[in-house]
Amino acid sequence: MSQLAIVLWASVALQVFAVILALRLIPITRRALAWMVLSGAFLLMAMRRAISLLHQENLIESSWLQALTAEVVALVISIMMLVGVSQIKTIFVQRREAEDQLRKLSLAVEQSSLGTFITDRSGVIEYVNPRFCELKQQSKEELIGQTIEIISDEVSNVFYQEMWDVVWQGKDWRIDVYDCDKQNQRRWYSVIVVPVNNEKREISNFLVTLEDITKAKEQHRELERSALYDSLTGLPNRALFNDRLSYQLNIAARNKSTFSVLMMDLDRFKEINDTLGHHIGDKLLQEIGPRIANVLRESDTVARMGGDEFLFLLPDVTIDTSAVMASKILGTLDRPFEIEGHTLQVGGSVGIVMFPEHGEHIDTLIQRADIAMYGAKKQKIGFVVYDPETDQHSMRSLALVGELRHAIENEELILHYHPKIDLKTNECVGVEALVRWEHKERGLLMPDLFIPIAERTGLIATLSQWVLENAMDQIATLNQNGFELDVSINLSAQDIQDPLLPEQIQKLIRKTGIDSSNVVLEITESTLMTDVQKAMEILSLLKKMGLKLAIDDFGTGYSSLEYLKKLSVHELKIDKSFVCEMSTDENDAVIVRSIIDLAHNLGLNVVAEGVENRDSLDLLEMLSCDTVQGFYFTKPLDLESLLKFLSARKWDKGKRTVSRAS
Repeated sequence: MSQLAIVLWASVALQVFAVILALRLIPITRRALAWMVLSGAFLLMAMRRAISLLHQENLIESSWLQALTAEVVALVISIMMLVGVSQIKTIFVQRREAEDQLRKLSLAVEQSSLGTFITDRSGVIEYVNPRFCELKQQSKEELIGQTIEIISDEVSNVFYQEMWDVVWQGKDWRIDVYDCDKQNQRRWYSVIVVPVNNEKREISNFLVTLEDITKAKEQHRELERSALYDSLTGLPNRALFNDRLSYQLNIAARNKSTFSVLMMDLDRFKEINDTLGHHIGDKLLQEIGPRIANVLRESDTVARMGGDEFLFLLPDVTIDTSAVMASKILGTLDRPFEIEGHTLQVGGSVGIVMFPEHGEHIDTLIQRADIAMYGAKKQKIGFVVYDPETDQHSMRSLALVGELRHAIENEELILHYHPKIDLKTNECVGVEALVRWEHKERGLLMPDLFIPIAERTGLIATLSQWVLENAMDQIATLNQNGFELDVSINLSAQDIQDPLLPEQIQKLIRKTGIDSSNVVLEITESTLMTDVQKAMEILSLLKKMGLKLAIDDFGTGYSSLEYLKKLSVHELKIDKSFVCEMSTDENDAVIVRSIIDLAHNLGLNVVAEGVENRDSLDLLEMLSCDTVQGFYFTKPLDLESLLKFLSARKWDKGKRTVSRAS
């Protein structure tokens, strides 16, 4: 074999060996296959050329290279080159697409609303986007070269140690963190640190993104605050109070310690709201909170339960300490409140319960503090410590609800009448109808025991209807016995808000045939103020029907001369709290004299309630009061006793007292 043949065959062998070696060493990828196919094509071309040269030199026989074989080899070479070139083209297209995607990704990162930066393995910043420069208020030149700790200066080294522990495990690290900007304003960021791997699947960089979530944090904090704090006063609400009370229960039970819960309700707050408007009441509540907080310890909690009720949690106190704190709390209300030109004076009633003496559960403690608080309000003594006897009384009152409904339906109620005496003639010129309950087990019950129950449970409308029907029937009975008297009937706040009331009274007047001018409807000042406009409309209709109107307990509420004028009130009744002590208390005497003068100047009749002694009677007569009413003359009487009382006194129809307006 010639040297040329040896060289040619050696070349072919080396190329075949190179291909085999490449197949063993190079990973089988699309790019590698393309180069293999092209290499194979070039190898076949080399072999074909080698065989052709050998044939020309007559070193191989012609049977080695038939024309058909040569063409087949040439065709295979063409196909392989076509496939190889196609694969190379695809690779370049994919590379161009990848470069486009990378360029788009780069643009997206540059224009992203997230602050983004990339660090090397050691955490040194190599790239920052414009948004991150914005967040940190620094330039790219200032930021590049700094470390990953630039995320926040407000955290400890432990924070970053935790981060490195996570990311070096190949995991993403997410956290919310705050930092202060150059204006020293706190900003919150949602941070994500992502480890980036190279071709060898080793961590080579870290990608860090920061999103400014300050606004979301503030909104969340505001939602949390609205859920746990009263929006008007800023004090903790019932939910937060219960949470702190639950925590204190666990602490006290574990440590065998005590604490107290206080409930306070403001006195006369409703009158302020109804008279001056809810915005004044709201401002009053806003001023009360800071006053109370000034006398509490740092460990104490005051919460607004709702309306004008407040709850207090006093840890580690005795019952005596709680009483002292209750006095201090009430003392904060002694100084008047100045609101929009109004000088307002409010008081409070506080109920006190102790753990574990008065209860060991949240609901029990609050319920019993409520009971004690109502005891303080009823007795008008500032504060009351819970007493089981009070609770028993409360339970009995609760039982009265069902019994009262039964009493109305089964005629267990009766009317008593309290005579009204004309000071000039000494004659009885009218009576006030007062409801009583003949309870089968508890005897005769006074209205102050069941009227509040009727008002709270919605039975007051049914009760008032019963009183109106029976009072008018008995007016007719008095008329039949020759006594033409005015009969006063008390109306509740719910009654004068009922648009059907005028029609109901009109039907009763027709049914009984009485003179409407003999009916006097008594309302209190606070009752009138519940919904002034609506009350004015209904009372005006009643006035047009010929009924008389009287303001009861005058001087105890927030009076308006404008309402007295518009309603054409017939008489004012001076509350007995001023009359009882007027002979010994100069201030009460001044108030009574002022009311009498005011009424007479307005052309109104004056009735003084609560006359219990001769001194008060003489003083009222000297002050020119028109009519008096009280135990000095008689206690309230049932219808039969009233008829006897009237018969025993001189009755002269012609000397009846009439309004000074006439």
